[in-house]
Amino acid sequence: MLKLARWSTTHRKYVVLGWVVLLFAVNAIAQSAGTALFGLGTGLGAIALFTHVVNTPNFSSELAAMIGLGVGIDYALFILTRFREAYATPGPTFENSHESVVQSIDTAGRAVLFAGSTVVIALLGMMLLGVDFLYGVAISASIGVLLVMLASLTLLPALLTIAGKRVAAPGRRARARAKARA
Repeated sequence: MLKLARWSTTHRKYVVLGWVVLLFAVNAIAQSAGTALFGLGTGLGAIALFTHVVNTPNFSSELAAMIGLGVGIDYALFILTRFREAYATPGPTFENSHESVVQSIDTAGRAVLFAGSTVVIALLGMMLLGVDFLYGVAISASIGVLLVMLASLTLLPALLTIAGKRVAAPGRRARARAKARA
């Protein structure tokens, strides 16, 4: 019980910090943080099940959560940035949520897929060191990254399709810059 309370306090700080980063970076907290937290939650659930099968260090879930939250925010930023560019660019994607999502997943989604796969393979590479202590850490962290990556490639596009116009609208800072230029 004490371990769970300590875990939630520690992770609350990381989640709040992640939301602050997302607020300043893309001004779309609900979609991107929701995706990262969904992937993180499912990842931590899978890791909890995994710890019953394989002996893992106590900090494995904390490490997986920190790495998962970091890559989840990163992947959401990739996809959201491409979505906004496609939504604002004249052409077939202009002010069309569905087509903008398709284009963003076609470009940034591939980058997320390859980056996430590379991170998962690199984390699993720790198993090649032959240190039994790292096996559980490597598998836990790769499960976390894998599920956050999958959430970014499936849940985020669905949320962007639904809330596309609200997400693509320029934020306060962008409106202020445009007003200052005019």
